[in-house]
Amino acid sequence: MLALLSIYKFTILAGAVLAPALALLGCQLAARDRAVQTLCVAQGATLGVLLGIGVLHYSNVAESNVHYSTILSGFMVSVLTFYAGNRLVAHRLSSRNSYFTALFVILLAAASLVSAVFPALETHLAQVFFGDLATLTDRDSAITFVVGVLVLFWLVRSWRSMVDDSFSLMILGLPRSERSFDFISLLLLCFSVQFVGFLFTAACLFVPTTLLGLARGIGLKAHLLLCALMASFSVAMGFAFSLWQTHLPTVPTIVFVLAVCTAGVALSRGR
Repeated sequence: MLALLSIYKFTILAGAVLAPALALLGCQLAARDRAVQTLCVAQGATLGVLLGIGVLHYSNVAESNVHYSTILSGFMVSVLTFYAGNRLVAHRLSSRNSYFTALFVILLAAASLVSAVFPALETHLAQVFFGDLATLTDRDSAITFVVGVLVLFWLVRSWRSMVDDSFSLMILGLPRSERSFDFISLLLLCFSVQFVGFLFTAACLFVPTTLLGLARGIGLKAHLLLCALMASFSVAMGFAFSLWQTHLPTVPTIVFVLAVCTAGVALSRGR
């Protein structure tokens, strides 16, 4: 067990840094009622990654180049999804999530069709959706760690202004420029979907803030801190548990540990 942990120490560290970055971003997205829209964008990134892999494989591009080149295709499709979703719900004050849900289903079907057009993508479809931290190379882990640190620094430094923007947008109805927030969010979503998968990304974004939101006794600062801590702790514990019980998949185990631990904290703090 200790030998396995030493082998995967950089991978665990990378995941434990990226997860709180996603969790803190998820707090801001949830506060702006953009959870379903975010899932659409993440699914758009998934579709873009699969399209990129299929086209590049068909063009006989080297595997090492395919892995990193698909970040661009994922980003392009996610941007298109983001703007298409905004146009779809423009001037519609009610049932916005219904439109985003319909868009999500269409993108999900498109991803399945793409994997059918390129038969070699079946394994990639499962990989992009479920992800597997255990398959990250040392180079991927280093890149993931650096991205996580940079995004964490930005989120921690800007949290007050982000909270003010969320309050102004959702409570006061005042327009705020969100270009930098949207751009960095899109980049992080595409990177995360490509490297750790859709399931890991979506879980870290919304499981902590949603479950901790059930506890009324938690203040804003404590909520943000606990979201980050629960995400980081759950990656380490879930990964270690999946190494101990080798028949368990890594990312679903992490998600389950995240849900149980966060719910436990919410129940204990909500009394």
